[in-house]
Amino acid sequence: MREMILRRRSLPALGLAVLLTASALTGCGSKGGQDTAASNPSAGQAGDDALIGTQVQSAVTTDPKLDGAEITADAKAGVVTLTGTVPAAAGKAAAEEDAKKVAGVKSVVNSLTVKK
Repeated sequence: MREMILRRRSLPALGLAVLLTASALTGCGSKGGQDTAASNPSAGQAGDDALIGTQVQSAVTTDPKLDGAEITADAKAGVVTLTGTVPAAAGKAAAEEDAKKVAGVKSVVNSLTVKK
């Protein structure tokens, strides 16, 4: 009977020891106390690019000068590529200017075409 009581008390201690060991080995999901973006720059850049692309897309979608335009914004390493169509040549320039105003945009590749 005494043997069973000792085993029952040992199980929680063993479980705790396993958790602490696993946490120490994995660093609780991080590398040396750093967050994932800091330890993996490409992960941070991908998040930044996704945000930049979304913000540029929002800017060109809400610009009244671009009514009737069909524009897609894609960002990679801060370089935004605009593709799609605009109703007039002035819309092509307006979309590029909208993209340049977004924080984090380093440059814009304007591949927009004017609808005929």
